[in-house]
Amino acid sequence: MTLQTERIGTLEEVRAFMEGNEPVDIKLADRASAYDFIRRTLVRFGYHAEGRAAKGLLRAYIGKATLGYLRIA
Repeated sequence: MTLQTERIGTLEEVRAFMEGNEPVDIKLADRASAYDFIRRTLVRFGYHAEGRAAKGLLRAYIGKATLGYLRIA
């Protein structure tokens, strides 16, 4: 993955990323890379323990960061 999303560490930084109008340049080698990125992101932000709004924000972030490579329900 070429996008440096690991430096985004708070929900406020996720919001700022989502509000940005810059195109995202990301290259996923394969589905396994995308799933690994998603897993790391969910763990890093404690998705499991977050409320509804934060979970929605994180799902949108993952969708934007992966350019919709994977659909998340």
